[in-house]
Amino acid sequence: MDIISREDIQELMDMQGDPMISVYMPARKVGQETLENPIHFKNLMLEVEALLRLRGNNEGEIRDLLSPLSELLDDGDFWQHQEEGLAVFRSPDNFRTLRLPVAVQASAIVNNRFYTRPLLPMLHSNGSFYLLALSMDNVRLFECDRHTCQAVDLGDVPTSMRAALGDEQLTHTLNFHTKAQPGPGGERMGIYFGKGSSNESHKKEDIQRYFTILENGITKRINQSNQPLVLAGVEYLLPIYREKNRYPHLVEPALSGNPEDRRVEDMHCEAWALVEPLMNQARLDAIDAYHILRNDRQASADIREIVPAAWFGQVDILLVGMVSKVWGQFDPETQAVRIHDRRELNDEDLTDLAAKFTLANSGLVYTYDLSEMPDGTPAAATLRYPLRGLNYSVDDEKYDQKNRLK
Repeated sequence: MDIISREDIQELMDMQGDPMISVYMPARKVGQETLENPIHFKNLMLEVEALLRLRGNNEGEIRDLLSPLSELLDDGDFWQHQEEGLAVFRSPDNFRTLRLPVAVQASAIVNNRFYTRPLLPMLHSNGSFYLLALSMDNVRLFECDRHTCQAVDLGDVPTSMRAALGDEQLTHTLNFHTKAQPGPGGERMGIYFGKGSSNESHKKEDIQRYFTILENGITKRINQSNQPLVLAGVEYLLPIYREKNRYPHLVEPALSGNPEDRRVEDMHCEAWALVEPLMNQARLDAIDAYHILRNDRQASADIREIVPAAWFGQVDILLVGMVSKVWGQFDPETQAVRIHDRRELNDEDLTDLAAKFTLANSGLVYTYDLSEMPDGTPAAATLRYPLRGLNYSVDDEKYDQKNRLK
């Protein structure tokens, strides 16, 4: 399957063009049922064709746009290696497929930007997080979620103390090896060579200098993600790195032991056990915060207020109820929000648009079952400052959110 990061979702959100095609479908993973995958996909392609004709695209344009999708239909290997869900994105300049770890509702949407709302659970409920395996000789960073764990290319970030400090700066210190013989319990211990506390002090200073350089690189690499970071390393190294850390989402518990002697799969499993309760608690806290702040007009469950607020960067946390959609249009120049009973041409899901604006302004987005949402609304938000004084206008049509859940 494919790891889907906050950056991936924001990249898809930021792409614009005409037309932008988004297709989602549940998929079959094993057995004869995998033969149903291309059949379901072909039916969704027919929906896309109809939508393109309604938008005024001619037959040649439609054929060119759908050509890579048509090629997928004949790719037997592609359909044999699916996960629970599939997302396909196509524009005149882009084509991308994503294998999803969770099932999604079948849908075909054509607009001037990609539809990303089904991907929002990947931000938190699927448990995106980082795992940093600390070592003197081979630092590794992994981007993980509930199901997968993949190495991150660190580029020019030094992944060993020797690479960070150079040979000459290390010659005055004692030698340090993390690849020693196993101690009690099978865990390899760090071994120090040298005489007296002076040598040990020099060695700690080297490690501190190394971790300062390493931490700068790691934080620069992940600082926009808001994802938890779990450390793995021998006990001696963990507090030194914590002392240098500036990343605000470092998880307090860590995985103790030499990561060079451990399977990535095992570390991934243990790290997920650490972050899952934190992620669930953050979602619950967001609902509690909504109920506290709404009395001071610092929270809203009205999509007509939420979309302009998100556009202005006022939304701190956006709560989105999955499945239901709110079709309409938003004009950034006038701040006008228009909501329709049924989807009309050029409409978009306003909850998806609110999520795009929220993430672009460094806010958080959590997803919930509709039964968990405040008053059963499709969207709610806590705000960075109260609503009064916000300059926005709304459509004159009456709108009762509870009657617009589709």
